[in-house]
Amino acid sequence: MVSGTEDEAVPHAVARSFYDSLAAPKAFLGVVGAHHSDLIENAPDPGAFIAPDERAQIAFFDAFLGDTRAELDQTLADLASEGQEVASED
Repeated sequence: MVSGTEDEAVPHAVARSFYDSLAAPKAFLGVVGAHHSDLIENAPDPGAFIAPDERAQIAFFDAFLGDTRAELDQTLADLASEGQEVASED
């Protein structure tokens, strides 16, 4: 699940609460500074928001469809070290 921390349509806390209620396997990425659907139009560098989202989604699907969980863990750790909010549960 991906949520922008500045999302006005689906507040970040609501998205995180929904994520917490889901059964595993699951992963969460809170993209710091991102809004809802106006990302590309309003961001000075939309790639700064899109890149973490793409990396997390690819790693999640690879992990649970291709059994590469270690890669997901590393991607989430990298995103966390870059200041993004991440969570994961098997």
